[in-house]
Amino acid sequence: MKKIGLFLFLAAAALGFASCNESKVDGPELQSFVVVHVLGGPSDYYFETDAGKKIYPGDKSRVSTYLPVEGQRAVIYFSMLDTPVEGYDYNAVVYAIGKIAAASAETIDTKEELDQVKDDPTIGVAGQLVGRWINLIVRYGATSIEPEAHKFRLIVNNVDEPSHVKEGYLNLELRHDAGTDRASTYYDRYVSFNTDMISGLLAGKEGIVISFNDGNQVQHIEVKRTEIEKQLF
Repeated sequence: MKKIGLFLFLAAAALGFASCNESKVDGPELQSFVVVHVLGGPSDYYFETDAGKKIYPGDKSRVSTYLPVEGQRAVIYFSMLDTPVEGYDYNAVVYAIGKIAAASAETIDTKEELDQVKDDPTIGVAGQLVGRWINLIVRYGATSIEPEAHKFRLIVNNVDEPSHVKEGYLNLELRHDAGTDRASTYYDRYVSFNTDMISGLLAGKEGIVISFNDGNQVQHIEVKRTEIEKQLF
């Protein structure tokens, strides 16, 4: 978990949230990527963070219309409650829950497969690698914020040699399929990729290099693995 920053607020706005002013008394202090787990009923659920911590929403009055789905990927905005809940690491008041598109990072082994993977422009990327998840904030051009029109894949390209290599890092490519949408209005959104399918390739790596096409050239970002022991949330 990290303090909410400007770039994260930009992505939150893309998900339809209003930015919260930390100077206000009633507002979230923290944010975290989570997996949603449903308990006994439709309004009873908890969150599991990428560090394996359990957050119970002791006060969900501000998100009363939220309907949880088991295994759903989300980002939550919350503050801590002082009263502990047995069986959970944290008790929280939740201010907003944003659903996140999630997919599995995958390998592409043949040119025929690679030719089928779209590579439309992605303007910018920032990310983190925590546990079994790669979480990204992507900026792209679109006519609408609707995520269905834009799909992202994170691949290990076993066909082409990478143009940017760092020792101890695994090379990945972020591919964007914009469909027929070629607008220039910029949007930011979160996407998460599960790393189970590439866990063998990631084993022992210090981090990842993500390459992406920005419309003019190939850009690269280096993402160092966040140690679980240092990732409280």
